[in-house]
Amino acid sequence: MMTADEKKDYWLVVRECLTVFHGVSKNKAMRMAVSLRREIESAEPEIKIDVFYHNEPFDVACDIMGHQIDMNEETFNIYKQILLGKSSQVH
Repeated sequence: MMTADEKKDYWLVVRECLTVFHGVSKNKAMRMAVSLRREIESAEPEIKIDVFYHNEPFDVACDIMGHQIDMNEETFNIYKQILLGKSSQVH
């Protein structure tokens, strides 16, 4: 089971992926991520929640937008920077 801090970090990455890869404003990305998070975390049983968090935040952002982005080398390098918390360096 993920801790509250781990979930917070997960959703921060989802939001950053929405902004960086899909061109969504930071405010809209926050609203979209919060909406999905509430939906996921209200699902029963809790095991479904744990399974959900095995998805990559990158893929969750793509699912929110309904548009899959190919994970080529350039995209992977940007995503890796987001995961490391250095996304401000990739804008």
